[in-house]
Amino acid sequence: MRVVPIEYAEDLYSSESIYDTAGRMLVRAGTSLSRHLIDMLRNNGILSLYVNDSYSMNSLVPPIAAELKIELTREMANLYEIVRLRFESGREVEEGTLRPLWKVMDLAEHVQQEVLRAPRQYIGYIDIKTLDGYTVSHSINVAILSLMLGLDMALDRQQQQDLFIGSLFHDIGMNCVNEKIIMKNGKLNMEEFMKIKEHPQIGHDLFRGFSFATDRMCNIVLTHHEKLDGSGYPNGLNADRIQPLTRIVAVVDSYDAMTSDRAYSRAVMPSEAIRHIASGIGRQFDPAITEMFFKKVQPYPEGTLVSLSNGRSALVVVVDGNDPLRPTVLPIDERTKKLTTMPFSLAENGDVRIEGVIHDILRV
Repeated sequence: MRVVPIEYAEDLYSSESIYDTAGRMLVRAGTSLSRHLIDMLRNNGILSLYVNDSYSMNSLVPPIAAELKIELTREMANLYEIVRLRFESGREVEEGTLRPLWKVMDLAEHVQQEVLRAPRQYIGYIDIKTLDGYTVSHSINVAILSLMLGLDMALDRQQQQDLFIGSLFHDIGMNCVNEKIIMKNGKLNMEEFMKIKEHPQIGHDLFRGFSFATDRMCNIVLTHHEKLDGSGYPNGLNADRIQPLTRIVAVVDSYDAMTSDRAYSRAVMPSEAIRHIASGIGRQFDPAITEMFFKKVQPYPEGTLVSLSNGRSALVVVVDGNDPLRPTVLPIDERTKKLTTMPFSLAENGDVRIEGVIHDILRV
C-alpha cells in the first residue's frame, strides 16, 4: 500500500477503509476506486488515500487500532464543537459544561496504553485526514507520534502523560478561530494570520481550567509555536524558555501538518517534510530532538514508488533504520514495467540515490 493524492487513485484499490469525521464508512477496504467514488471522497474533504496496485501490495500498520482512533476522533469532534459554540456565544467554557470531555480522557488513556504496549516502531504510516476534521485528527496524531518519540528519550511516566495529554489538546484554541479563516482556500492575509496566532493563548486560557491540566501540559498548549531563535508566537520566547516536552511537540506538529492535506495546502511526502524540518534545525527546532525524530521516521515508507538517479523506477521494499534515506528497492523493468526480483540496496550503492516519489503509475 502507498499513499497518493486522490487525483492519481482512479481505477486503483483502496487499501484501507475510509471514514468521515463522524466515523461513517465512506469506502470499504479493497474497493475499486471509480471516478464517482473519487468525486464523493473529494466532496467529503479527502484529498489523499492509501491504495494498492500491481506494485504496492504490502501492508503498513497504523500505530493504534482503527476502531479506537475512530471513536476518539468522534468524541473529540463532539467536544470541540461544544467548545466552539460556547466560545462564539460568549459563554464560559468550563469543565462541567463539556460532557464529552471525560469520554475523551478515557479513550485517550486507552490510546496511550496501546502505544506504550506496542513494540518500538518506525513512523512510516501517514495519517489520512478530512479537511473539515483536520484539527481533531491532527491533534490525535501529534499526540501519538510525540509519545512514540518520547519513549525513545527515556521520559518518566509523568512526563509521558504530560506529553501525551498536552499534545492531544495542543490545538484546542483553534476551535475558537473563525472557521472561514481555518478553511480558507488560499493564502491568509495579515489580519487573518494574526487571528491564527491567537490560538495558543486562547487554548492555554481554556485548557488550564481543566482539573487534570498540569503545568507542563499547559506549557505545551501555550508554546508549541515558539521557535528557538525567538521568532515564534505568541510570546517570541527564546530557546532557554522553551521546555523540552514542547520542543518534541514542535517537531512532530510541523511534520504532521506538512504531511496532511489542509484547506490551503496539499500534503507533501515524508521525505519533503523532513527536508523542510532539517532546514530549521537550530533556528526553529531542537537539534538533538530533531535528530532522534529523523531516526524514527521513514522518508520513503515501504510500498513507495520512487525514481532513481540512474533513470530507473523502483519500489521501496525494506527501510534501513540506520540509513532510512537509502532503502532497499526492487527496480522496475523498463520494457515490461514489472518488478524485477533482485533487490537493490541503495545503502550499498552510494552512486545511486532517490530523486523523487512517483504517484502516477503511468510514469513508471
